[in-house]
Amino acid sequence: EARQQTAPVIISNLIGGTRTVLENTDKLGFPIENEESIKAAKIVTEQADDTLMNDETAAAIKTLWEDEKFQETYKLRAKFQLFDCYGDFAKSIASKYPDWAGPSW
Repeated sequence: EARQQTAPVIISNLIGGTRTVLENTDKLGFPIENEESIKAAKIVTEQADDTLMNDETAAAIKTLWEDEKFQETYKLRAKFQLFDCYGDFAKSIASKYPDWAGPSW
C-alpha cells in the first residue's frame, strides 16, 4: 500500500528529471543527435500524465539513459537542478522495468 502511494511521485520525479536533463543538453553543448534518442525525447516531453509509466515511456527513458549526449549532460548535473535520486531511478527503469515502476508495481 505504501508503494501505491509513493509510486506516482517517484514516476513523476523520473519523468520530470528526464525532461530536466533534456532541457539542458543543448545549453551545455551536448545536443541529442541520435535518431532513436530524438524520438525518445519527444515521447517523454509530450507525455501528458507524469504519474503513469507505460512501456513506451519506459523504453524512451532507457534509450535516453543509454545515449552518450544525455549521459554527458547528466554528468554536469551540478550546473542545473536535478534531484539526487534521478540516476538511481533512471538505472532502475532501464534495467528492471516492468518489475520496477511497471503497472503492477
